[in-house]
Parts: sequence; C-alpha cells; structure tokens
Amino acid sequence: MDKNISFQDLLTKLSEIEASSFKLRPIKTILEDTECFEIFSVILSQEPPIVHVVDLKRISGGFITLRDLLGLFIPKHVDIHSAFSRSQMLSNSRAGDLAKTHLPYVYDDTKLKEIAELMLKFETDFLPRSISKKESELQGIILQRDLISECREIRLKFNVVRNGENNG
Repeated sequence: MDKNISFQDLLTKLSEIEASSFKLRPIKTILEDTECFEIFSVILSQEPPIVHVVDLKRISGGFITLRDLLGLFIPKHVDIHSAFSRSQMLSNSRAGDLAKTHLPYVYDDTKLKEIAELMLKFETDFLPRSISKKESELQGIILQRDLISECREIRLKFNVVRNGENNG
C-alpha cells in the first residue's frame, strides 16, 4: 500500500475522479425503424448488450438494453387475445417504439460524484458519454460496474484509517 489516508480523504479523492478515467465502452447505433428481430441480433452479439437508437438525422431516440427486450416476453395476461397481441407487437415493433427514455450525457470532465448521482436519479447502470458539451456526439457509455472497479482500485492503493487514528 502506498500510504495511509483517512476515510473522508478517500471519499474526497473518489468523488473527484473524472469520467475520462473510466473505460469508454463503445456501443452500436441502430436506426429507429430497425425491426425487433434485428435488434435482438445486434444486442446479443455485443457486450454490453445495449444499443443506441437514432433517427435518419442521427438525433438520439434513446437506448435499448437486453433487459428492455426481455421484458417483452413477460406475459401480463394468459388469454389468447394477449398472446396474439404480444406476437403482433413483437413482429411490428421497431427500435423507436422500444427505446428507453433519454439519459443525460456525461462528459470527460464530469466527476464521479455527479455520475453516481445521475445513475441513482435515473435508475440506470449506464450513462452515455461524450467528450464535451461542444462535441456532444455519443462516444460510448460508462457502466456502473466500471465505477465500482475503479473505486476498488483506488481503495487498494491506500491504507484507510479511521479519522483521528495516528497516521504515522
């Protein structure tokens, strides 16, 4: 271990880490008229299983995750009409219909504290990332698990002591 550090100092150090410190995970972009079958194909062929949905002008329509698609198979009713409507829905659904609500972008200089707050607020385990507000094109995503890994790495570099303990 490199040195002793108080728990409060560790929290301060962690909260000041910027998004640029985290792995940038590229994801595929699909058009809003992409059919359900093709969405499954794309999502199942990549890690993480997330796609970005855009219109013809490349304006973001949101994101679709594997979790979103799996939700389509959970029957809410068991009668023949609901089975028919689910089958109909799956064959007629397009990416624009299935895309999750928009998520706020984080930028290379966004601090970990703000990233964590946004993930909690929007109840998501990923956020889209761009270089800066000027260059707002999607570069990739940041995953919650990468935040956790980075925090573990920082924690391992220090011997965390209780506030008030002797650091010598």
